[in-house]
Amino acid sequence: MNYKSILILTLIISLFIGCAKKADNANVKVEEIKNHFQFSYEVTVPQSETAFQTGEIFIPIPQTNDCQVVHDISITTNGSYQVLQEPEYKNRYAKIVFDDSLQSDLNISVVLDITRKLHDNYTTKKMVTVEQPAILKRFLQSDSLVPIDGVVASEAGMLITDSMTTIEKAQAIYNHLYETMQYDKSGEGWGRGDALYACDIRKGNCTDFHSLFIGMARSVGIPARFLIGFPLPFEKTQSEIKGYHC
Repeated sequence: MNYKSILILTLIISLFIGCAKKADNANVKVEEIKNHFQFSYEVTVPQSETAFQTGEIFIPIPQTNDCQVVHDISITTNGSYQVLQEPEYKNRYAKIVFDDSLQSDLNISVVLDITRKLHDNYTTKKMVTVEQPAILKRFLQSDSLVPIDGVVASEAGMLITDSMTTIEKAQAIYNHLYETMQYDKSGEGWGRGDALYACDIRKGNCTDFHSLFIGMARSVGIPARFLIGFPLPFEKTQSEIKGYHC
């Protein structure tokens, strides 16, 4: 058999946190609370017993922004790799390429040294990042699995009145989904970020919840985007994290 294999993996991550502690003083400003940690991905792909031509693995690579500083990135693998950037949102990722000449398991290690600042726009009312008009316009548009019309818009319209502020509209959508959806990964169709599936079935994982929220928010004129990352426990100095969360 001669085919190209593309693997997108769910990673098991070992997380090592040090140096920073959660602030006990209520007077400490949010932007002064920081967490410095070493973050390690370790991935093993067993040697394939099926012939193939090329395999590819994509691993997201964080970058410095208003909320974090990436001090160092180390990538080790017995495949070949490049660090690339996708054109629309400028997200970085490592592309590991291997072929059937690999005579052993494929091993990948990514170690990151990061300082993360607590990011809390909602309670502080402080916008850390001011988006450009083109970005805000993009986040009012539909995506392939996130429509902003039809049943998605109708559901949002039932919750919103003209007298509401933007925050009140967003809170109404949030409360509605919290009350009417169930976190449930049974059956088929969940986990794709399909807003219509979530609207119809009323269950799924965080990806499905967020896609419906985004579609409803955009339908009433609120720019909304998908964000995903790792929950970092302040109270632990070493911890394993099972995956991303929206």
